[in-house]
Amino acid sequence: MADTALLVIDLQRGLFREHRIYNEDKLIENITRLINKCREKNIPVIFIQHSNRGLLPEDSPDWRIHPGVAVKDTDLCWTKRYFSLFKEKNIVEQIENLGVKKLIITGLLTQGCVKAACQDAQKLGYEVVLAEDGHSNYEQKAQEVIDKWNRNLAEQGITVLPTASILDMI
Repeated sequence: MADTALLVIDLQRGLFREHRIYNEDKLIENITRLINKCREKNIPVIFIQHSNRGLLPEDSPDWRIHPGVAVKDTDLCWTKRYFSLFKEKNIVEQIENLGVKKLIITGLLTQGCVKAACQDAQKLGYEVVLAEDGHSNYEQKAQEVIDKWNRNLAEQGITVLPTASILDMI
């Protein structure tokens, strides 16, 4: 799976501090399992960190990755300023330079940056696999939002699989 990369989108302290992220413990567990398996198989792990002047100013404590997830020197960490990381030309170029054809997508927020990354990656010709239990949000009806976007993205041709199935596939 040398042509595959794992994207971990906006899994930042500030989002967890400011909001109650739905199913936080299970989310962190599933993403960590994917990260560990990808590292074991030499699949690039790419952390995408949103930066803005409000909640997530670059290099602030809130901008850093959730403390439950260990970032290693071998991981790639890139900053974005748009909902979709694919609006950042430098990120698109870096992904292209890796020779990636398939992207496994996880992170926050389901109906925002995760959805946008899935749709834009697909438009750019990437094979997209969304971890159906590897993204979340802080909406009052969070599980309904997750279920809705898992369904909608699958209908758009994105592969939506549980973490366990992705682990078997890697």
